Amino acid sequence: MTSSKNSDVPLLPSGEAVLAVVRRALSRGRLSAYVTDWYVRRDNYVVAAVACESPSVRLIVKLEMRTNRHLDVMATIARIVRAQTSAPTFDVVAVDVSRRAWPWEYLIVTELPGVTWQTLHPALHAAAQRQIGRSAAALHALRFDSFGELDANGSVRHGSSIVTALKQRALRRIKTPRYRDIMLGVLEDRAKLFEDVTASTLCHEDLNPNNLVFELRDGRPVLSGILDLESAWASTGESDLARLKLWWFTRGSALRDGYAELAIISDGYPSRRPVLQLLWCLEYADLHPTVEHQSSRTRSALISGCQMSYLTTAANSRLLDATPHYVRIQTTASCGAR
Repeated sequence: MTSSKNSDVPLLPSGEAVLAVVRRALSRGRLSAYVTDWYVRRDNYVVAAVACESPSVRLIVKLEMRTNRHLDVMATIARIVRAQTSAPTFDVVAVDVSRRAWPWEYLIVTELPGVTWQTLHPALHAAAQRQIGRSAAALHALRFDSFGELDANGSVRHGSSIVTALKQRALRRIKTPRYRDIMLGVLEDRAKLFEDVTASTLCHEDLNPNNLVFELRDGRPVLSGILDLESAWASTGESDLARLKLWWFTRGSALRDGYAELAIISDGYPSRRPVLQLLWCLEYADLHPTVEHQSSRTRSALISGCQMSYLTTAANSRLLDATPHYVRIQTTASCGAR
């Protein structure tokens, strides 16, 4: 399928478009390649796995139109992580957001070997969870001079304090006005909890079971990759710990113990954790999931009124006074560098 304006430009979401971008990026017009999997396939956004021959390489390709995903920022963060930390992540093959050659932006990265934490979780024991903790700590060793979103140079845009940055994040990412108001109110009321948070670190912000990849080596799981840096920003690393705590896969102390091998966990973290968890929950809250969400494997949680045992602590027994009676939290399955 090609564009009516230019017969040389294939349209999304065709495999022709994906392969054309790969061949151009690799400067191999006759490269033998084929799409092996479609992870996302929409008219304005595509994520596909591609196998190439001569050279033999497996790639993840993202093409997007008008979705404002900042693929250049994602590429910059991945390069910094690879160059400056021990945390495993994908290698950036090519990125272009100029749209000079194509009507879309693209990011091409290497496909990481292994299978997701979601798939392997029955076989992942304490040693694997400690690896996750250590890798999270390695990410958090990357420091910035303030809090906020990152730009394509790896610098913080419009840097601010942690509470101001969290409020701005809530305004950008929570779609339902009532939920936004709840989150902004909680941050305002509990701003003092964050007074000692002065270190701005890289925060992945989406370390879910489909964004962590493991290989089995001699029957033992080894963390081989951290995927999807799309949500990463300069924040507090405590947010990653707080979100990881919500997954039932991470019950027990192993993940925290692994983290503590490389980084110090603040005494104030337990009081801040429910606030950070709440931001994540309200960001993904959706009373009307899309067809795509419904067809994906999902993990759902029901939050009922103030009875939020996994979002509360002894010091913060009532975070919400106006939560909708039931909020469905959807976390859709994904693969590749998404």
